Amino acid sequence: MTDTRFSGELETSPCISRKSPSLSKSVGTVSLEQFRAQLVQDLAGRAVQAEDIDEFLDRLLPCPGANKRRRRACRGSSKETNPFAELKDADKMTEADVVRLFGEAVAEHNLAPGMVFSRCDQRPEFNQRHKKGKNAQPPTDGTSPPKINRMRQKIDAALFREKDARNDGRPHWPDQIVPIEFKSRKRGNVLDPFVDLKGESISEEGEEGDREEDQEPGLEDEPPELEDTADEDDDDDDPRAPDADQFEANSYTRKAVRGQLTSYIDLLFSVQQRVSIFMLFIIGRRFRILRWDRAGVIVTPSLDYVDDWKPLCEFLRRVSRLSNEKLGFDPTATRLYSADAEWPEMDDLAVALQSDLDSTPRVLKTGELQPEGEEMPVVVAIFDYQRKLFEKSIADPRWPRYKLQVHDTPAPRDFLVGKPVFCAHGVIGRGTRGYIAVDCATKRFVWLKDAWRASYNLVEQEGLILQRINSAPGISGVPTVVCHGDVGKQRTATAAWWEQRNPHKELPESPTHVLSTSRSKESTNTNAPSNSVGETSSRVTRLSAKRKLEDERPETPDSGTDSEPSFRSDCLVRRHKHYRLVVQEVCMNLKKFKHGKQLAQIISDCLSTHHLVATGESLGILHRDITDDNILIFPKVETHGNVRKLVWKGILADWEISKPITNDGMSRARQPERTGNWQFMSVRLLNTPGPVNISDDLESLLLILIYYAVRYLQSTIAHNADVATFLDQCFDCYTINSDLVLCGERKSNIVSGKGQLLPSSDSTCPISFAFSLDRFIAQALTRFCALYKTQRYDDWLEDATSGYSPPPSPTPQKPFPSNDISDKPILQREVSEEERKRAEYEADWNAQTEIVPTAPPPAPTPAERKFGAQVKDHFWMKWAFDKALSTDLGWENAVRHRSGDRVPKGWESPHAVIPVRGRSPAQKVRDTAIAQASRLG
Repeated sequence: MTDTRFSGELETSPCISRKSPSLSKSVGTVSLEQFRAQLVQDLAGRAVQAEDIDEFLDRLLPCPGANKRRRRACRGSSKETNPFAELKDADKMTEADVVRLFGEAVAEHNLAPGMVFSRCDQRPEFNQRHKKGKNAQPPTDGTSPPKINRMRQKIDAALFREKDARNDGRPHWPDQIVPIEFKSRKRGNVLDPFVDLKGESISEEGEEGDREEDQEPGLEDEPPELEDTADEDDDDDDPRAPDADQFEANSYTRKAVRGQLTSYIDLLFSVQQRVSIFMLFIIGRRFRILRWDRAGVIVTPSLDYVDDWKPLCEFLRRVSRLSNEKLGFDPTATRLYSADAEWPEMDDLAVALQSDLDSTPRVLKTGELQPEGEEMPVVVAIFDYQRKLFEKSIADPRWPRYKLQVHDTPAPRDFLVGKPVFCAHGVIGRGTRGYIAVDCATKRFVWLKDAWRASYNLVEQEGLILQRINSAPGISGVPTVVCHGDVGKQRTATAAWWEQRNPHKELPESPTHVLSTSRSKESTNTNAPSNSVGETSSRVTRLSAKRKLEDERPETPDSGTDSEPSFRSDCLVRRHKHYRLVVQEVCMNLKKFKHGKQLAQIISDCLSTHHLVATGESLGILHRDITDDNILIFPKVETHGNVRKLVWKGILADWEISKPITNDGMSRARQPERTGNWQFMSVRLLNTPGPVNISDDLESLLLILIYYAVRYLQSTIAHNADVATFLDQCFDCYTINSDLVLCGERKSNIVSGKGQLLPSSDSTCPISFAFSLDRFIAQALTRFCALYKTQRYDDWLEDATSGYSPPPSPTPQKPFPSNDISDKPILQREVSEEERKRAEYEADWNAQTEIVPTAPPPAPTPAERKFGAQVKDHFWMKWAFDKALSTDLGWENAVRHRSGDRVPKGWESPHAVIPVRGRSPAQKVRDTAIAQASRLG
């Protein structure tokens, strides 16, 4: 039964637009330290402490024969034998000594039968950049680890099944069962990422007030590799450690360790097919067990495994006895090996055939791409790029291959996959992975999306949304569903634990949601107010301030979500459910476009699809997540008279967080928060909370057009480094005004201020590509600028007519009596010239204070009101695209730059990646210490 306490009171699910996936879209190279710092912010408020280790083991790792009232000793040891006796002085040992002795204890006492404790901290995966010898080559004996992580991370140790264990000192990420991280305790609990709090959720030290896909490169991206040096040496006496009191040291080093652990889990979630991951964390002679899922982490209290050694032994015993499924592996994903029949089958399908279709846009010859007869062959013709994409996904035989099962009626269907083409990294959230897959039944290439969708009442499966769109006449610009469904009963558990630890309290009359926003890099002028809608304190939500949640009409009966829970507005931890979707179209990334006119046509196609879906009588669905990753390219045959052409059409994908358009105001929020994309979100949404409007999605489409034109086309920006600087300032940067994190100054000025695409703040000539493209961008910016000007004025007018007034100036307090002559009544003594001037200045000061807040913004002209209204719906923008694309005038100059991608490889932004609120010079020094501390062992 639906919880009705919040009905009619919640408005918009807050959009958290800066998380790990958005960080990965940054123009500049993101370092491992920056990535980990972002992961720490993502995790804030999502760690839950178990009451005790017995509760943790019995609820999360139930084992047949386990005695819930009495901890059993581990097998291979008598009740009197302490297997960790040699570690009694572990708090005084180096990390390396603790790792060695702990591994010896596990092996000698057979604490994990059937498993092997292997060290993983000696070397990361093989990297040609670090090869020895001029002509050194990667090992070819099949024993070298897969090239999985460009950050070259290496955790201290892990438990492996005996058949997968190796002793080469490498991580072997695909084979790890239980990752294990060690830290020295010679400086106390400085390196413990959590603090035990009795009767409350676990505390994340150093996160006071912090609330809220680095994305691993896809198959087509190979950014510069980084190095994980966090455990390279024992550094108990490292001089780089923060020179501060114990609390300060705890705060920064705890954050660094928390980011380190989270980055390891992020990598394991990417490589393996997991529902959850159990991790063992050992610091000196104390340990914690952590259970991670896509919602957060459940953590045991810290225990001394020397004095009280049976709990740790019981954990190891259960891990060794339980199946992989009980340890968090997905039973619907079957790991494939070279001896399996599917392995050579995948190899054969990766070989190009003469029947593969050339995907190059062209006029088709008679009979070309026109199958004869009524029946289609079992193996349908494949485009050349699809074959190459699949070949690349299985090119490394050491990257794990899987057979994935997807729900279908009347029986599940199987699909073969290799390395994901797309992987949105970050532990918390949907964790979307996209694969080019082989349908085992038809041998066709399809696209398989694996994600953890929000599991709440009213939140609909993406496949159901797409099926409704597929069935609507005249809409071909969305993926075509093959099959879809939730993966068994796989759900995250962290939210349920959080709610149990935090039972309902008496809620205020209007429930609110406490959040903190984090954004990307800051503009050079970090304290400048943003010149955009919603800047006043009455319309901008402060970090950690209360924000209302989004309302929505009741879900349709066929949504299949009636059994889902409704969310608690005071719970930051989201519920997720594992979900897979398979569609027919295997598309190309937007960056594959050939020239400027084609780029504009592809975005125009997606605009038309957006319009049909949003305004369709039986649909009325707003996408709400317009990003470059969701605008794809697919070759299609078009016929114009007697001429048949193969053209590249735009496909608008990822309708997961779309929402019915409603004006009844009677619906409610569906989930605690929704994610967004910082780079392409509208200026209004970056500055103010609230529902997404059609104009916001249209602005996102325009921003994508500008971004890709600047990054890939020839233009009046002469130097590639200047291109990177512009993109960084316009799409990645943010401004900080007091404790507000707002849209970047450059983007705000372009879209809502001047309405011109100027390459720099002191430029007077807009960036130019080609006449038709330039004119379209200029006309569109003029209209969005007019819309923002109109909204600013109307918002001010609404406040003025509703009785809003700035707070009155404070009344001066009556001074205490004094014998000082300056405190005597002014008429009783002679007034000096200096005092007269001071009184005059004070009067002027107070007068100005009263005038400034009430000064109206410039009123829009009738023409500006008309222009602004034209981008509140689709019609003008569709017309403008059609007009620009109907002529060849000037398009011949809209060609790709000879560099391909104009952002130089390895380019680094001069701005901070993650904002820190109210930073003083001293705090900036401490921020540097956080990055340094992430290198501590």
